[in-house]
Amino acid sequence: MNLQPVIVDNDDILCFLINKLLKLSGFPSPIWFLSGGDALERIKKEQNSDTTYAIFLDINMPEMNGWQFIEHLESITFKSKYFIYIITSSVDDRDKVKAYQYKSVYNYYVKPLKQNDFELLKKSPELRPFFK
Repeated sequence: MNLQPVIVDNDDILCFLINKLLKLSGFPSPIWFLSGGDALERIKKEQNSDTTYAIFLDINMPEMNGWQFIEHLESITFKSKYFIYIITSSVDDRDKVKAYQYKSVYNYYVKPLKQNDFELLKKSPELRPFFK
């Protein structure tokens, strides 16, 4: 059973920072994408029953926003498990309420994130088995 962190955000600086925070917190090396479409294609191509994806997703992106990404991902059958963590600059309560209406969204974070956020995430019920 493998954990593959995936960062999906159109801001390459934020991708870099989240990548560093994940590594500092002991997560496996993440892969990152500047577009939801590219991330979906890669995940669809590489999915297998041994891989679980922890997807760190921005909701405000051009072309395919985070909501569209989630809807597309939830509409198809996957061999892999996946957990989505919204990482956004939106402080709008309506976005937070909307996020939790999706079965695959496990948490909602407002940027900027801190290393402690990822340390706590490792203790969450869905990810704890990967960090024994």
